[in-house]
Amino acid sequence: MHRFLKNFAKLDQEFQLTTYEAIKQLADDPRHPSLGTHRVQATRSMWEASANMDLRITWQYDDPGVILVRNCGHHDPTLKNP
Repeated sequence: MHRFLKNFAKLDQEFQLTTYEAIKQLADDPRHPSLGTHRVQATRSMWEASANMDLRITWQYDDPGVILVRNCGHHDPTLKNP
């Protein structure tokens, strides 16, 4: 969670709002079509969701029904260190 908060703070206000809205949608329905949710390539338990065409959120299931948000930010840097 620390990495997520650190990277979230680096985003400008518009991107923070976009990411926040995506996280609310993720909490409601992780498979909502607008999120484009899929497993992070070459991992077994990491997932990614799209906040917009550039912003990504990485997460995993901690317990059944509990999502642990791990990282957020622009596409390439976020997926290099999910």
